[in-house]
Amino acid sequence: MRRALIASLTVVGWAAVALAAGALLPIQAALAVAVAVSLGVPGWALLRVTGITERLDSVACLGLLPGAGLIVWAPALAMGMAVGLPFNGVLAVVGVASAAGLAPERGRRRRAPAGDLAIVIAGAVVGFLLGTRWQWSFYGDELFHAGRIRKLLALDRLSLDGVSTYLNGQPHAGYAFPLLHAAQAGAIDLVRADPTHAYPNLSPAFAMLLPVVLFATGRAIGGTAVGLSAMALGLFDAVQVAPNLGQLQWPGPFVLFLLIPIALLAAVEALRDPGDPWLEAGVAGIAGCAAFVHPTYVVMLLAMLAGITFLTRRGWRSLAASAAVSAAILFWIWWVALRGAHIVKPASGQWRVATPVDYVFVSGHAIASTAADVVQGRLPFLLAALALPVLLLWRDRRYALAATAMAGPLLVVALPGPAAAGIATIGVGQTHRLPEAIPWVFTLAMALALAVVNVRPRLIAAAAVAAALGALALAGADHVWRQRDWSWLPMTPIAILVAAILVLYLVRGLRAGGAAPRAAPAATLVLTLLVLVVPAARQAGTLASDLRHGVSAPPTRPVPPGIIPLLRQVAADGHLPVVLAAPDLSYRLVGSADVYAVAVPEVRSRAEPKNHPAQRRAAVARFLDPATSERARRAIADQYDVRYVVAGARGRRPSATARQLARDPAFRRLRTIHHGGVTYMVLERVSG
Repeated sequence: MRRALIASLTVVGWAAVALAAGALLPIQAALAVAVAVSLGVPGWALLRVTGITERLDSVACLGLLPGAGLIVWAPALAMGMAVGLPFNGVLAVVGVASAAGLAPERGRRRRAPAGDLAIVIAGAVVGFLLGTRWQWSFYGDELFHAGRIRKLLALDRLSLDGVSTYLNGQPHAGYAFPLLHAAQAGAIDLVRADPTHAYPNLSPAFAMLLPVVLFATGRAIGGTAVGLSAMALGLFDAVQVAPNLGQLQWPGPFVLFLLIPIALLAAVEALRDPGDPWLEAGVAGIAGCAAFVHPTYVVMLLAMLAGITFLTRRGWRSLAASAAVSAAILFWIWWVALRGAHIVKPASGQWRVATPVDYVFVSGHAIASTAADVVQGRLPFLLAALALPVLLLWRDRRYALAATAMAGPLLVVALPGPAAAGIATIGVGQTHRLPEAIPWVFTLAMALALAVVNVRPRLIAAAAVAAALGALALAGADHVWRQRDWSWLPMTPIAILVAAILVLYLVRGLRAGGAAPRAAPAATLVLTLLVLVVPAARQAGTLASDLRHGVSAPPTRPVPPGIIPLLRQVAADGHLPVVLAAPDLSYRLVGSADVYAVAVPEVRSRAEPKNHPAQRRAAVARFLDPATSERARRAIADQYDVRYVVAGARGRRPSATARQLARDPAFRRLRTIHHGGVTYMVLERVSG
């Protein structure tokens, strides 16, 4: 009883800390505290109740925390949606579960070396500070995600159709179960912030997680030196390929850059202790979270686990459980979001098409990704790809563990065949992003550690300096770096070689893994920084400008001032109102106010065919057409339960449609707003 009381007070105390942070700190710092509480407290409770904190030290547990926290959120959110709880009820369930996990008396937790803890803390601070400079503007997909969070916080009763963009809408296939959105809503609710303002300001908090996860995973694979090198490589890559660091709170990048390394960390620790069912279950749980958060990318996570399993000949139960859980979730998503729907292909030119720059073509068919698509101009990635077969074939196969994690995902994108299947099923746009899921930083970090251990320091230094000087000389030779066609040549042959090595391992009974010899952290870091000299020199001006002024993000298209306060007049029955406006404006309104839309742009609705988005856009076009009769407009308003209409037109006068609506007794004009050369009239439907 006493321990239960202490655990409950601990959870309440952390919630109070987040609440105080929201009142006292700037929004970005407050959200960093709130994310640590929202994901960290339930995550630590899960690790503690399963005894993982007794088997793994603090650094490893910190690396696992974001994934463990999501695992706790999943059943709480599912229960909340099943019984129709408000979000505060889900938050209470997470709190009670956290207290229950902290209450039982456990053995003594393992402490990490002080130096490793210092690296983790320093990395988190650096990640947060960089996140403030690489913050993306409130643009594009952020509007969708902020809209999901707004629904979670505003609804009286949570449900799958309630969080939709549309009133009583069917789930979005990409985000059918808003798991990450719920954890983020918890953080935003703790600091009492407006979701529209808070969502883009979450990026420093999630950037703070990246170095922690990278270091913990690299350290598990090859010791402190590999962890430090992986952290440096991953952070640089995140700022080099903008705006990845500023989008880590988005579901896709969260899976690509955080959940996949967390799954790798759990898998490596499970290999080290193969009899631990909780670590094996954790791998499957993280795979399930990835399938919920962004289902298309779980394929790469499973490919990574398959590569580890086949090359180490261990971890079969984790792989089977992860595949089963992921398949069940993908089937559920298909059932609720796609089953029976007729997917209409848009007009020519609206889909992204495969090109020879991105894909290797055979007889007119794209069969594999080129290195231009996989490497994306990143010299460190190319070095990792070249080091991959070397690590797998090195006489000391203890170095091969990092390579096993990279092998499976590389085969998916570069081996002829899988890319074609991806294009046919998930589309070119999603397939194009799959290479970002390859955990190459650990392979290169391990290769650098191998060099430090097995080669004389003077030779390493001389070779590295010579290579850096030579590459710097080439850094200014744009004609070399602009030749994108050359870059596909090594990638498919490397994938074929890796596949052959996989067969060799299976036929000869070879096994990768084991504790890799520890390299000197300082020497490995120096070698890592020398590798980064060239890409840093090539982008020195851009990186310096981003550090000083912030990343160059697309301009935000704000909702015209004055519209949002009107739309926040929620109906007395507690239902969120439906707004009819042009699709682009409707999309921005859903991200800025607690409302439903009638229609959104085509590119934003491709994954929700059961909501009949084309018919919705056609209905909006008819409604806003001046030639449409009052009777037809009222029928459309009845069909979609429209409460507000926003009609805009360029110039200083309202559109003809707006003037007609103002004369219709079924609508009442609330306000006319002039903004950006456009006149908007906001009307409220007052009768059927």
